[in-house]
Amino acid sequence: IAIAFSNAILKGRSDLQKFLVLSDAGANGKGSFINLLNMLIGVENTHSTTLDNLCENRFEAENIKGKRLVVFPDESPYSGNVGVFRNLTGQDLMRCEPKGKKISTFIYTGMVVMAANKPVFVGNSGYAIDRRKIDFPCLVKVAQSDRRNLIPEFEAALPAFTAYLTSLPDEWVTATLNNASNVEAVRTQSWEQ
Repeated sequence: IAIAFSNAILKGRSDLQKFLVLSDAGANGKGSFINLLNMLIGVENTHSTTLDNLCENRFEAENIKGKRLVVFPDESPYSGNVGVFRNLTGQDLMRCEPKGKKISTFIYTGMVVMAANKPVFVGNSGYAIDRRKIDFPCLVKVAQSDRRNLIPEFEAALPAFTAYLTSLPDEWVTATLNNASNVEAVRTQSWEQ
């Protein structure tokens, strides 16, 4: 699932209408995976935000326009209106209001990754969120003695990783992400969430 989602980010597969939620307690690689994704497409093509900021700040969509990846790096439980987030992940028109300029609309054509230690969508977030969300459990806690800066290792492997990702057939990526809920660990994580 992680490999397929990485391919989808690289290729801008917003047509899949899926977003990845990396979940469980800390020190299990969520941040490292997000760092790898940022390196894969470049930090200039990534925007980091929160659900609260996206859904409550009318100027936030301007920062997302044209980005390939939107990251929610440490999301807290959220019970507010998720309409803007549904638009972001559903190829719907998004309102773009730059400060002091004319309001316009755009369709976000990138992907979304979220990391959280607890369930994010509390209350009734709706069927659209449930069918788009892939709960990806990060269950292995990395021992303190094994933690290290992976950035140099990622940098060294990035050309090979990128080549591998681009070699994957679109049909495989589509099938993997559309059927992610059939994976037992994902199904269990979704149920627990």
